[in-house]
Amino acid sequence: EPSTTKPKIPSDRLPLHFHQVTALERRVLQLFAEVENLPPTISRQNGNVQVRTLFTDEEGQEGRMVNLCEFKNVDFLPQDFQVFFDNFSDILPKVDDLVSTATVVESGAERQGMKVTMEMPFPLAPRITFYYKYSLKHRAPDEHMLILSEVDTEHLIQECMEDGGEYDKYTLARTFLSVYWVKPVYGDAKDSSKVTGSQLKYAWSGDMGGLLPTWVQNSAAPKQSLDAIKRLVEFVAEHKAANGSK
Repeated sequence: EPSTTKPKIPSDRLPLHFHQVTALERRVLQLFAEVENLPPTISRQNGNVQVRTLFTDEEGQEGRMVNLCEFKNVDFLPQDFQVFFDNFSDILPKVDDLVSTATVVESGAERQGMKVTMEMPFPLAPRITFYYKYSLKHRAPDEHMLILSEVDTEHLIQECMEDGGEYDKYTLARTFLSVYWVKPVYGDAKDSSKVTGSQLKYAWSGDMGGLLPTWVQNSAAPKQSLDAIKRLVEFVAEHKAANGSK
């Protein structure tokens, strides 16, 4: 009798980087689960917007700070944020005040290698960072996730920093992990299955490099995470207004 079970793909025949992106996705879910019961570092809008701070204890990463920000309910639909996911390199400088340029330096079916330059407040030197962008659009109905990770970027740094002469212009910064995650908010008085808004989640962990002390970075990071998610919401509002959307 025919089986209705979909055959499993042998692990050695899975798409390139499949294991990497699934490991990153699991880590993202784990981080947000770990901070659920922690007190907020920052709370706004009567708790609708909160930042929580976690210090990881993974091997080789002891004391590494991760800031996770949540906007529990925003009055835009998940589809309104898709322009950001579809045009990340063009829009990132508009939603991150430090970012000057975001350039795709390597393209693949599952990920894109990114080079991002940043202008720092005086007297700090400009920064440059490299990461892979993994887009998990439609990971569930009306749900999108974008993961940025420095894993496997050694050759990008080699090619751009050493071979391309960027060491003379920039201080190397690191993006351990960054996440943009949009989920639907359901329900109104008449229809509990209707999508009425969005839940936004954002995470960032990194090192701005140079001589900037870790304690200074850690002091500023929660507010920077809050600003990142607020600027994304502001961009969507501006984009919808400019395009005549209600």
